[in-house]
Amino acid sequence: MSNNESHWRWLWHVRWPQRIRFCGEVETVSHVLRGCLEALAIWVRLVKRDELDEFLSMELQQWFVLNLSDASNFSNEVTDWDTRFAIICWCLWGRRIRDFFTRSLRK
Repeated sequence: MSNNESHWRWLWHVRWPQRIRFCGEVETVSHVLRGCLEALAIWVRLVKRDELDEFLSMELQQWFVLNLSDASNFSNEVTDWDTRFAIICWCLWGRRIRDFFTRSLRK
């Protein structure tokens, strides 16, 4: 097993929080990254229209693996899909956490 593979194996076994509270509802990681309106607005522009339903509904781990390994499945003519996909996920998650803590501090 390569060093890179061991890092990925470690990542899939981390116990991430599965739900956070935002906008008065309990949200899953999947919702934050692809189900909320903010995420949907991004993915609709970048994902092939005929692949959008599958992109939005597949199991989360498979979704990550597929999008980080093969741009041809969903990318709408984006050559560096894996990088863009990872950055978009990072930004969506970071923004949601930042918004969550900003709201918590105001209370």
